[in-house]
Amino acid sequence: MAYPFTKLPTFFEFRERLEKDYKCKYKIDDDKTPFPIQYFEKGSGKKKITCAVSFNNDAEILTPSVLRSICKRLKINPKHFGLLIG
Repeated sequence: MAYPFTKLPTFFEFRERLEKDYKCKYKIDDDKTPFPIQYFEKGSGKKKITCAVSFNNDAEILTPSVLRSICKRLKINPKHFGLLIG
């Protein structure tokens, strides 16, 4: 079922799926900064891709544009999350 009828994931559900199915790691860089930086990291060695994210809590539901943007940055097909490419 495609958007707008697809149930969009919460940040927690999305993060769990990225870690399990796409080998992405969720990290928080709070070293020497007043505001921790949240990001996903995919790959290893010199082929790392990172994508900064900002969510208030695990229950926050992703919007289609945010979901599509993260997928694009991490080179994941947004169709896997029920979104049409575009």
